[in-house]
Amino acid sequence: MTYQLSELSVPELATGLQEGRFTSLELVEHYLEEITARNDKLHAFVEVYADEARLAAQAADLQRRSGQVLSCFHGIPIAIKDIADIKGKTRTNGSLICSATQAQNHADVIQNLLNAGFIILGVTHLTEFCANSWGINESMGTPHNPSDMTVARLPGGSSSGSAVALGGNLTPLAIGTDTGGSVRIPAAWCGVVGFKPTMGRISTQGIFDLSQSCDTVGPMARSVRDVALLYDVMSKDNAGKQFDVSYLAQQQARGEFNPWRGARICDVIPDVRDVFSADVLRAYDRTLASMANLGAEIFSMKLPISIEEMANVHGIVLAAEGYSATRDFIQGDTSLINETTRKILGHGKGVLADDYLDAIRKRDRMAAELETFMAQYDAIILPTTMTTSPPVANVSFERVPSLYTRFVNFFDLCGLAFPNGEDEKSLPTSVQLIGRTGEDIRILDLGVSFEHLTRET
Repeated sequence: MTYQLSELSVPELATGLQEGRFTSLELVEHYLEEITARNDKLHAFVEVYADEARLAAQAADLQRRSGQVLSCFHGIPIAIKDIADIKGKTRTNGSLICSATQAQNHADVIQNLLNAGFIILGVTHLTEFCANSWGINESMGTPHNPSDMTVARLPGGSSSGSAVALGGNLTPLAIGTDTGGSVRIPAAWCGVVGFKPTMGRISTQGIFDLSQSCDTVGPMARSVRDVALLYDVMSKDNAGKQFDVSYLAQQQARGEFNPWRGARICDVIPDVRDVFSADVLRAYDRTLASMANLGAEIFSMKLPISIEEMANVHGIVLAAEGYSATRDFIQGDTSLINETTRKILGHGKGVLADDYLDAIRKRDRMAAELETFMAQYDAIILPTTMTTSPPVANVSFERVPSLYTRFVNFFDLCGLAFPNGEDEKSLPTSVQLIGRTGEDIRILDLGVSFEHLTRET
């Protein structure tokens, strides 16, 4: 049973609970055992809520037996990035300086999950104040990428612990946040799936706010289908919905039709292929071929604005907003914040008001150009990262892994990152499907169907 539980998808877990093949307590105990056995190595969890999770599982089993099922997800475990308010718990934001104050209320997304009956296993590590996309946290420890248990490799950030917990089979589902790739990069390097939604689709109330212009909360899982199901629960549109098995069946059916037939997909890297590693490109080209085989029309076109130009303007906005959000912390006790974090966040101190407003105006102009360009296509596609995960020992802070993810946040697009192969060292590669603002369901439908249809073949 232990092996089977680790392999089950969210629909399979829901069905197993409904049919009584296992209880919520058995499911929670399984994952707590996995955490006990492996978290010392993986360093995914900041804190494990073992006692609370057991009590919640026992309550879920009692409710199920009495017919009081909150949703088809009632009794399924989940891990939360330690950036969201959980009533009665401290929130570290990845920093030792934020470890004293208990949350008075749940963040909206936490309340939505609890309303659906999910059970919180614990909270996961992140980079300090979400300040880097490599996944390194020199203050609280860097999670170990489960894709290589012999070499310490970068997990990606800032939602590093959530991706590691998923990739290491310590949880079936997790929550991250994405400001410039913070869900998609760790998903890519750890071989799991992450979704950056359109802003406002998932509430950020009660979440540490690094950038008011770019912050989003994103579902993470080991399959696109599970991410899509979790998105449905987290979405503001569905808050309070009484999910049931018939609803779950409808969601599963998304994979039974082929939205790729006639879909217009734009490959936007023809002029920058040389920045990606050979392994990443091979996997990417195979993915393009698979999409074409499913009936998609593939167009190779250059974006109207260069990725580098968009990233530079985004960097100005993020620096200013990030400094504003953390100023009181980084000017505080120097012994509690790593110097690298202080340096990264301190860049925003030098951003003048004119520079910030000019960047906002440039963003608006760029957004109009990009909107016109993207109106021709159902999605654009590009690799999530330039390389597979490098060893921690080889990290270069000059080479930012978020170069090809951050524009999605800056222009409030939606983006789905999912595995599409492995390199010669069996490290995962990943691809992004990027949709227009508000096209979240369309992108998830494409992702779920691609996963289903290519798995069948």
